[in-house]
Amino acid sequence: MAANMSLADVAGALVGHASSRALLERLEELLTLLGASPGRLHLIDSESMTFYPVAGFGCPAEGPELEAQQELIEPPPGHRVLFHNGDPIGLLTFDPDGDSPAMSQLVDLLGPVLVGVQQQEISLDELRSLHEQMAHLVSAGQLLGQLDVDVLLVEVLQLAMKAVGAEVGAILTPNDAGTLELQVTWGLRDDHVMAIRTAEGEPVVQAVFAAEKQRCVVGEAVASELDCSALDAVLTGVMVLPLATGGRKQGALLLANPEQDFDADTQRLAETVCGMAAIAIDNALLVQSMVERERLGRELDIARKVQADMFPVSPLDEAGIHIEGRVRSCDETGGDYYGYLAREGRAVAMIADVTGHGLGAALFTTVAHAIIQQQLHAGVGLLPSLQVLNQGLTHTGSGRFLTAFVCEIDPATKRCTYFSAGHNSILWIHQGEVRWVESLGMPLGILPSYMGDEEAELQLAAGDLLLLYTDGFTEAIDDARQCYGEDRLAETVLASRAAGRTGAELIDDIFVSVDAWTRGQEQADDLTLVLVELADE
Repeated sequence: MAANMSLADVAGALVGHASSRALLERLEELLTLLGASPGRLHLIDSESMTFYPVAGFGCPAEGPELEAQQELIEPPPGHRVLFHNGDPIGLLTFDPDGDSPAMSQLVDLLGPVLVGVQQQEISLDELRSLHEQMAHLVSAGQLLGQLDVDVLLVEVLQLAMKAVGAEVGAILTPNDAGTLELQVTWGLRDDHVMAIRTAEGEPVVQAVFAAEKQRCVVGEAVASELDCSALDAVLTGVMVLPLATGGRKQGALLLANPEQDFDADTQRLAETVCGMAAIAIDNALLVQSMVERERLGRELDIARKVQADMFPVSPLDEAGIHIEGRVRSCDETGGDYYGYLAREGRAVAMIADVTGHGLGAALFTTVAHAIIQQQLHAGVGLLPSLQVLNQGLTHTGSGRFLTAFVCEIDPATKRCTYFSAGHNSILWIHQGEVRWVESLGMPLGILPSYMGDEEAELQLAAGDLLLLYTDGFTEAIDDARQCYGEDRLAETVLASRAAGRTGAELIDDIFVSVDAWTRGQEQADDLTLVLVELADE
């Protein structure tokens, strides 16, 4: 009778579980009901192309890894590959005598359900830790203003230990030979740090530094996975994280003896803090190095390079949406910022303009970049992301503020959710008609809590265009002190599109038009734009 379960019965049994554990318990019940027990669930390792066991049903979870290629081409009886959106994600093995139409329906549904539950758990975890992350992000953002390396390393260690509740910690940086040397410590000596070794005998800080991959060992695993025989102290947990950014290794951070075991949330928070700390250390080291050699001129070169590394290196194409941007600073460094990314099948684009330009504005944009990228990549909504950014910028106490426009487009519905924080009007070409998208709130970095109204929406159509730009374009003046203006910008875009030019060609046309208008005059402000184009259907 169970083998004749309908699709609705199978779906009802699998869908709606709040956790992976609940889903696996229900899956074990279903396999027993269908006479397919014992069974085992495997997940795929796409790098080694193997299926590794993660759960057992009526049998131990441990089991052999299975070759993915063999399972995909010719799976044995009782072996079914699980798919999500056409991609293999796992493998279910079961008693072949339990094979039935209902079992086939279960396999078809299990892949999407597993992914859905995993995504739900990730979202809930992120929400629970958001408040704590916001506080530490603000503190980590303040590190970016510290250019004294010695002071900065002390502040980084203090912040990291507080963030994860560690009792002791240390920061090591490489010497000219690439060997790590202890720089800052709390509760540990140099010989203590180097006495914490991998099972192969290498200092764990050196291993993490070389691989640029964190290592976290807690509880009883400390004794089995690490060699601490030369250490005259007891460790209840060890977390070691690399300090690296942009391919540059700045050192390693060791945290030990936590108040509570390092869990997944703590590790993610530590990674975030380390990511921002690495940027701060990178900035400080670069500035210090250049100051020692050529003072201000080299400082500007460094800031320009750091700033250039913030911008996307290539256009984004996501399900019929093309996004690319360009910036041309009026000084060695600028106060404009743009970025875009794809997340969960949607496209996100952002542009921002800091008051002023030059080195101070560039450092301010670096703070903004570090905060907003972490928020957007973590899946946080547009307005909450800007709220975190606003708090971080306010707490810098720099006296600067930033206007910003950020939007997220769903390719399936062409629905565009956006928020504009005091930014100039955005050009929207909707079905050939010129429209302007006005600001919804005040600039960021002025008040710690005020952020304006809720997000707004635009219903885009095939062939539409959004041009995100800074006011350096519309305020560019000619010999008669006349501004280039919004109308001329819209006319340039329409003429370029009428000529069949898109993407980089259309951006070229805008810059050429503004340069012709200013007739070779010195550029007075940064010029930055982001072009968002929807494909024609």
